[in-house]
Amino acid sequence: MPRIYEYDASGQVIIAPPDTALRKFGYCKLYDILGNHSGLLHFHTLRLKFPYAGRDWMIQLWKGRLFLACGGDLGLYHKPASRRAAFYDCAGEADFLPMSLRIIHGDEVLVDRPATLHWLMTGFRTGGRRYPPSQLTLETTIVLKDAAMLAAVCAALDDQASKASYKIEGYAVNIVW
Repeated sequence: MPRIYEYDASGQVIIAPPDTALRKFGYCKLYDILGNHSGLLHFHTLRLKFPYAGRDWMIQLWKGRLFLACGGDLGLYHKPASRRAAFYDCAGEADFLPMSLRIIHGDEVLVDRPATLHWLMTGFRTGGRRYPPSQLTLETTIVLKDAAMLAAVCAALDDQASKASYKIEGYAVNIVW
């Protein structure tokens, strides 16, 4: 039976495995609205939406508090371009991308996850202070499939230029938000 989260005792970090049960639920904005109003979550999110290979894609970055832990995640989602509803499916294994995740507060690295093939790279540190999302920095490097996907993601990032910065190396994009 797929788990939702696992605990990495060495880093005191809660992570989602690639086969997390969360894959069954896809994504819609209502999840974020309900989560932020539940009192159990407090976060900021940045959604990068872009067309690629006949589908509408989204990379969602998320930083803040998950229950009693502090950290963030990034998810990879897509939907058929013909689907009018803004409900995204979680990326399947064929679409997993190498992603890393680092969550920083000031000079303190709270979460540091190396690049792994994934659709939902998570890291929530337990046992420490919980900081407001505005005091956290999320850094990630995502290696995209090809030049077309890179161009589409960069265009989405350019639309969010006031919120996040990025650098490119080959097909990898390093985002700081």
